[in-house]
Amino acid sequence: MQYVIKDMFETITLYDNKVADVNAIELENGKYQVEIEFNVSKYRSDEKGKRFYGEKAGDNLTYQTEEMEKPALSVHLSDYIDIGVFTDKEVEGKKKEVALYFKKHKITAINNKMTIIVDGKPTEVGVDPYNRLIDTNSDDNRKVL
Repeated sequence: MQYVIKDMFETITLYDNKVADVNAIELENGKYQVEIEFNVSKYRSDEKGKRFYGEKAGDNLTYQTEEMEKPALSVHLSDYIDIGVFTDKEVEGKKKEVALYFKKHKITAINNKMTIIVDGKPTEVGVDPYNRLIDTNSDDNRKVL
């Protein structure tokens, strides 16, 4: 967890987290299998707003698909980031968001895929869903099913 000191106190560290794709399948036992693909990118900024992705040239992560014009870059990752699967429940006549699954996962790559089994029908999935990390575009951290 030493990275947290550097990220939060010694440098200006920002994230670009995004749920790329999500799919939920109802299983025979009534549970749901949720498949999530998401991207996590971390970068640093200097006092003038210039982004950099490593301490020296080549000291970063890259990810690119054929559809991407340019690769996604990131400072090396070894971060614990919240992943959440949510549903809506009615409580006292009002809709309330309830977490079916909420756990920190150690993230070491830009592109990530995981499968989670939950007890109820999911309505939304998120990477850093409560925006605890400073994200350049937090609107794409969640995806509705």
